[in-house]
Amino acid sequence: MLTRLRVAIAGLTLIGLLVAATANPSWAVDLGVDVWNLPELREKVRIAAERDRGLQNEYVEVRHRIDAKEELINGLIGARLTLAEVVAQFMVLNEGYEHELAVIRRIYPGATDEEKMLWNVVDYSQQRINPLPVWQRIGVIARLQAEILALSAEFAAVHAN
Repeated sequence: MLTRLRVAIAGLTLIGLLVAATANPSWAVDLGVDVWNLPELREKVRIAAERDRGLQNEYVEVRHRIDAKEELINGLIGARLTLAEVVAQFMVLNEGYEHELAVIRRIYPGATDEEKMLWNVVDYSQQRINPLPVWQRIGVIARLQAEILALSAEFAAVHAN
């Protein structure tokens, strides 16, 4: 008897929900039980999956660029690359990323994108230089300052002509 009563209550509850969902379809949508709209739900799932793939691809690309920049900065700090070489590679890595270039143009001083990128590289490097032992930090900073002066003179000469 108790089982029949439970089945009856569950059945009446279900019928009540169906009547309410039919009377006001937005309730069913809000509750996520609008099963009569399955094609639309499938389309939403397909769009979400497609967006997810796009975001995954974008993540892989961004991760690749970050890893490449880290490698370049390590080469700069380790004196395997010059500041001019790293600036040139950062310019290549940032090609086509107008939003990032706009941020660099807004934040860093300089008359050209290359000059602004120089300061972006210096800023990027600074975060990796600070944790070094003092004796090593002094050597890296001194070398970078000399390279900054040389590149700045080069940029000034280009602008003078």
